[in-house]
Amino acid sequence: MKLFMGLCFLPVLFIIYFSMIYSAKNKPNFLFGVSCVNDYFTKNELNGYFKTYKRELNIWLLILTLLFCALFLIPKDYIFISVLLLWLLPAMFCFFIPYIRGFLAVSKEKQARLGEISEAAMATPVDLNAVGVTYQTGLMKYGWIGTLLGCVPVILATPVPMDTDSRIVYDLMFISLVLINGLFLFLMYWLENRSTKVISSKTEENIAYTKIEVCEWSKLLNQLIWLTSIYSICLFGVLIYEDLFWGLTLSSILYCVLLCYCMIGSLLRIRDQQNHFQVSAPYSVDDDRYWILGMFYYNKNDSHFMVSRRDGLGFTINFAKTSGKFLSIVMLIIILGSTIGCSIWVLMEGIYRPTITLEQNNVVATHISQEYEIPIASIEEVSLLDALPKARKDIGSAMDELYKGKFRISGMGRCNVLLNPTTHAYIVIETTDGTCYILNEDSMSDTLSIYYELEEMVE
Repeated sequence: MKLFMGLCFLPVLFIIYFSMIYSAKNKPNFLFGVSCVNDYFTKNELNGYFKTYKRELNIWLLILTLLFCALFLIPKDYIFISVLLLWLLPAMFCFFIPYIRGFLAVSKEKQARLGEISEAAMATPVDLNAVGVTYQTGLMKYGWIGTLLGCVPVILATPVPMDTDSRIVYDLMFISLVLINGLFLFLMYWLENRSTKVISSKTEENIAYTKIEVCEWSKLLNQLIWLTSIYSICLFGVLIYEDLFWGLTLSSILYCVLLCYCMIGSLLRIRDQQNHFQVSAPYSVDDDRYWILGMFYYNKNDSHFMVSRRDGLGFTINFAKTSGKFLSIVMLIIILGSTIGCSIWVLMEGIYRPTITLEQNNVVATHISQEYEIPIASIEEVSLLDALPKARKDIGSAMDELYKGKFRISGMGRCNVLLNPTTHAYIVIETTDGTCYILNEDSMSDTLSIYYELEEMVE
């Protein structure tokens, strides 16, 4: 479990690391989100700032990697996973510390060198000929088709018989993918209906830049929609095949790899086109005062909900708008709530122990809450194992002291499991409808006591 979680989380550090290096200096005449740096600094000075920034990033990467390795010294799986989830958020923030330091240093020095300038020099030029011009790529119709295709698995999965746990997992996955496609489609619609972006005093240059940008972003979003829909169809195939663990794992890995491939390829093409146009532009129409730390856009006079980012490729919201504030608060609540909530849930999974009780002619298996209720009248056979066969999780938890959920057990097929694998006594219950349960308590003596009592009741 620790190794699997490590393989999932450690690459996140390096992805953030490389993205922060790229974000600091991804556009000509920008550094740490500060505009027009080429007008106020020499090339050697800018390289010096960037080298200092990269050196600090390397130090943070080393510190965070060592801390990550130190987490493996935690003996209990559930404590390790809980701490790992809480560790990720502050670890991500640490990478922004060098960026903020670089922004403050460059912006402070730029202001010192800027001195007194005229109002005319501060004015943002507006190309009136290009205002209101939009560009339609014609890709929206393919986006709609791809989005509708992604809804097909939701419909087809409805009549497929499955247990409650599997139903919840699949419904959440399918609906989430449909919502993701809906977001991509909304972004495509927004792109193709936004006004021309002004990067120069030349109308033809502004229109050409907007066409290229809209076309490339629309192509990317269209690719993401179709890729997500195909992934959803693959998950439906996994549902039919009934091998959730390997099917879900392999299809998810392939989906993530293709997702990254499409995004990186498109973003590199967009960057090259931005470089071409922005080098020819004699000025930047962005105003530093509207960019907090070079990352967050706050402009009450701008009616746009989304604008192009300064510190990377893509878009960011206008935090001055009420909708922008609302969305940022919702996102913050979701991120913090899901991270802290998952951490608490994992802790509870490890702290609580499985229990079995015989009540009202039922076998009741409980962990945090009631997991299984098996009528004794429906039990066809009950047996006892002193060693657990090879088990592979489909749905649920698989920690060093807790197996819970749907597992594929060697020689027994798919079973409902609630047990402590370190307690070498396992009650196997087979019901008349073919369902198999493997249960035990935290104590071997308690497990044996329940087994003998149940064996008498079944006989």
